[in-house]
Amino acid sequence: MEHLFTLEKYSGLTTRYTCPSCGKLKKFARYINTETGLHLADHVGRCNREIECGYHFKPCDYFKDNPSANSAKAQTQRQTTIAQRQFAMSKSFGTIPAELVNLSLSSPRPNHFLQFLANRFGSFAVAQVAKRFCIGTSKHWHGGTVFWQVDALNRVRTGKVMLYNAENGKRVKKPYDHVTWVHSVLRKNGLIPELFHLEQCLFGEHQVNSGKVKEVVIVESEKTAIIASIYLPEYTWMACGGISMLNSNRLEPLKRFPIILYPDLKAFEKWQAKANEFCAMGFQVTVSDLLETIATRTERENGHDLADYLLTMDPQKSKLQTLIELNPNVQRLIEHFELTEI
Repeated sequence: MEHLFTLEKYSGLTTRYTCPSCGKLKKFARYINTETGLHLADHVGRCNREIECGYHFKPCDYFKDNPSANSAKAQTQRQTTIAQRQFAMSKSFGTIPAELVNLSLSSPRPNHFLQFLANRFGSFAVAQVAKRFCIGTSKHWHGGTVFWQVDALNRVRTGKVMLYNAENGKRVKKPYDHVTWVHSVLRKNGLIPELFHLEQCLFGEHQVNSGKVKEVVIVESEKTAIIASIYLPEYTWMACGGISMLNSNRLEPLKRFPIILYPDLKAFEKWQAKANEFCAMGFQVTVSDLLETIATRTERENGHDLADYLLTMDPQKSKLQTLIELNPNVQRLIEHFELTEI
């Protein structure tokens, strides 16, 4: 019964609502009936402020409170429909045409995220990292970036489209959060089938084909993985895209490699619990508590990630003492990764 309902996919702020718990506007995703497209009750859904709020009222909880809404006949019909849909969807998943990816990779349009990186690290380093991670340029927003999800077989599952400030590298969140998905945009414009079946992979998964992978490090955001790869190229960096986006299916192509998880501040306990589950499944997973040990109260409140600390290091400086003076916590970072030069 519960699988008949899914969280409404993001297609603009009109698909996000006021959270009944924390009261934040446009932060609440509601569950919809996959057959009818209708919502359940107003309070059935999940707040995407997972750390600050964490509210999640599932359809199963709703039907426990409202048993009359779940008749035996309706349940049988829905289970049949679900089984048919799952069988069809298990055969394949959608992919993005290679020509669209190539156009974004060679686009002459401005890309604010790559511009920020170039200002800090130089155009040569940015060209290398853009090629390594398949970072494209989007025309959806002026200056937009596409983080393509390419799997171990070089199939492009989708791309996350985001807009950044070219000066400080921060995401543009006003007047709304500038983030969407390539498959959503294409489907809306009728360029891919309406029934496009999305199955995401880790951002950077295709790097397993390089033959140079020794140890994989997974972080939450694509931005963090990219920046960390510039400072620490001896690791293979990947991103899951969010605190709840890490699961065993996405780790499967990495099962033969040691994996280190670097959660953002406030997410350590959740990822540690997941790591325990992964290890029980045969994965080689450890979780770094580095950020937990060096964070100040303000940094913890702001939910800092690894990139926030790495960016305090000037890549043009070679004296470690200079780096330490920028931020005393850098000393711990240097010792942890055995850094000597940038």
